[in-house]
Amino acid sequence: MKRLFAALGVLLLAACSVAIVPAKPSDNPAAVRVEMSSGHCSGTVISSKGLVLTAGHCGNIGEDVTVVMRNGRMYKGKFIKDDDKHDVALISIDSTDVFVYAALRCDQPTWAGEPVYTIGHPETFRWVYAPGDVMGMIDSADAGWGEVILLNMRVWHGNSGGGLFDKNGMIVGVVNAYFRGALYGVAVKVEHACDLVKNG
Repeated sequence: MKRLFAALGVLLLAACSVAIVPAKPSDNPAAVRVEMSSGHCSGTVISSKGLVLTAGHCGNIGEDVTVVMRNGRMYKGKFIKDDDKHDVALISIDSTDVFVYAALRCDQPTWAGEPVYTIGHPETFRWVYAPGDVMGMIDSADAGWGEVILLNMRVWHGNSGGGLFDKNGMIVGVVNAYFRGALYGVAVKVEHACDLVKNG
């Protein structure tokens, strides 16, 4: 019997370490809130070991943060790596827990017309589900991020760093700005996050 429970424990652990496909997008458990001394951003857990993807302008390497999960649980974390040129960063959660996470869609770029959504924390609000679609790719010009994703989606301060999810809950970008009075959102392409993780 003990061997049976031990085997089940291994299976359950393995199941928990598989990327999540949320049954209801607005309840995506991989979405998190990142709290810094200067304010807050949004983010997404992208590995079972607690690696969090967010926007580069949300913090600095070595900066301590608190990562708040969808269930309210809080963890200590630290910015460990960033790509200033493309405004993406990684946070490591200080825990041995196994985390539910969202997978990066590194093998297929998003396209104009694709339905997407983000979950973030604009201003004083929390866990705001914002659906929309990809309008196309634009040059970020003076921002220097290269080609970025233009979104038919309202975002605001605090949405920065939130994952841009496809219909299956995979990450296709990282929300990092808004355009024309928050009428449109802007996201960095997921390929930059993929490179950051791969070269980490």
